[in-house]
Amino acid sequence: MDKLAAAHSGDWRGLGVSILHVLVLDHLMKEKAGHNPSCKYVHLLGEVEDALAKKECDLAVLVAPAGMDHVEEIAGNLEKMPPKSTYFYPKLLSGLLFNSLKNS
Repeated sequence: MDKLAAAHSGDWRGLGVSILHVLVLDHLMKEKAGHNPSCKYVHLLGEVEDALAKKECDLAVLVAPAGMDHVEEIAGNLEKMPPKSTYFYPKLLSGLLFNSLKNS
């Protein structure tokens, strides 16, 4: 990861989703398959089990979620979070919510 994502901080490189995308999908899988694999993001373990049972995917990966401490560290380094790393559930049905990242 130090070589593959040298432009990013150690905090960013240490995220599970960063490792998945940069090292596994963009490097190892691309090298092995000769192309970038397609990704489908699901939220429930049952969806993964169903896709595997139906042979709809070649690889299933469970990634540890990024916590607010990760978001704060990476934002503090003036970096953007990697795609799909900030999926927080449940989503608000409408409107915006602003919450301080500082511990009170």
